[in-house]
Amino acid sequence: MKLPCESLYCESADSEGDEALRQRIQHMLSSRLQARLEKTIAAGSTRTDDAHRDAVRFFERLAALGASNPEAAAEVAGHWSTTFLLARREELADRPEGRWVADSLAGLFLGRAIRGGDGPELQIETAGLVLDLIHGWIFRADGADLENTETSLTWTTSENGAAVEVRGRRLWMDPAGGGPIQRHEPAGSGPWKLPIYRHPGRLGHPGVPNSRGISTESASAESSAPMELGRSLAGAHELLSRVWPEVVEQLPKLVPAFVELPGDHGSRVHLSCSYGPATPIFLSRVDDPALHAEDLVHELQHERFYAAFGAADFASLNSFDKHYISPYRSDPRPLRGLLLGLHAFVAVNELRLRLLETGLVGKSERGLRHFAKSHGKNLFAFRTLMEFDVAETRGRLLMAEIGAQLAHQHGRLVDALPEEGGLAEVEEHLRRHVATFGPELGLRNTDPRFWALKEIAALAPTPVFNSANRQSMELVQ
Repeated sequence: MKLPCESLYCESADSEGDEALRQRIQHMLSSRLQARLEKTIAAGSTRTDDAHRDAVRFFERLAALGASNPEAAAEVAGHWSTTFLLARREELADRPEGRWVADSLAGLFLGRAIRGGDGPELQIETAGLVLDLIHGWIFRADGADLENTETSLTWTTSENGAAVEVRGRRLWMDPAGGGPIQRHEPAGSGPWKLPIYRHPGRLGHPGVPNSRGISTESASAESSAPMELGRSLAGAHELLSRVWPEVVEQLPKLVPAFVELPGDHGSRVHLSCSYGPATPIFLSRVDDPALHAEDLVHELQHERFYAAFGAADFASLNSFDKHYISPYRSDPRPLRGLLLGLHAFVAVNELRLRLLETGLVGKSERGLRHFAKSHGKNLFAFRTLMEFDVAETRGRLLMAEIGAQLAHQHGRLVDALPEEGGLAEVEEHLRRHVATFGPELGLRNTDPRFWALKEIAALAPTPVFNSANRQSMELVQ
């Protein structure tokens, strides 16, 4: 059957669709864990780096837990955090955050023991605290310098219980959560009913933006005092409930948690990211809940896309060559980056239009011009994909849906713009953006036809792929 994620926008799903999605995600998690195990075994003694040793330790602990409690081992193996943390540990390699992710991998076993569960005896050294992502707890040792991430804690479990050594003192854990080892719940997100973790490094994100390649869509028009994350997420929930309730319905089925990113609260840049289906959404604070509504739609689109589509649907998903100008970023990108950006920002623009058309967000010339620029970027990306990507049946159906929505949004935008020159300004912006990339880079989408917005919008409802699919799409004669 068709997964709910195969459509461009979030739609209400019946119980059969929800079950199909749940099974798809569980299959993806199981396949990734098996692939990671096989890769770890294949590497054997040929790899001696910390990331490999941490993976070996994890699978040894999982096997030991399975020998004493198969049900508990299955719980660890099937949880979203397991494959997520293993992938982040490998990606971070020798970066400092890799050590913190290793601590969180240990926490998948420690948390159960600390809470009074059975399992193998463990002795694990961590820094500062332990996250139990499976059960949603944060364990801190009283007396530890928790602001200093180098503080070393040795956690041990045995048939006598769990303890932690801090500066030579052994502190025993009270399963009820009292005593010198404190158990805390993560912050709440209000009506979303998902936890908010404030430890991005321990979930594989450095929490510090890289100025190179920051999305050009992430700048808000003005900046004031940021809101507490739970409050702005609650505000985003209210807005989405009124204009796009399907997003509110579907997000908790794919997103297990939120993670707060630190940032310069005086900056006009707000940040968000995610790492595929069944992974948390990382967010910086904002001063307007509408910005978080946009972030949630954006990241949910990424999670939906990866749950539904793969290299069998789009050739670009199997290529990482950075030969293309992205209208969304300041650095050359692989074609897949434009595909993911387009899939997300078409939905973000739909949200912006719904908020404008219902009066929940004030209509201003600045806001309309920002929307026009975003729409122009989507048309640029769409034209590039028509020229260079290769899509099979399901991919073609999605691109046809995207094309129809681009044309629909184009009409609504033109009607709303205060003057006809709005689109010309967008075309000039795209021309200047392309000009910032030197010809020596050999990028492929530098021709003016990629920002001929009226022509692209006119043909968007009936998209035709390029000669790689034995068809041609000539927009400019």
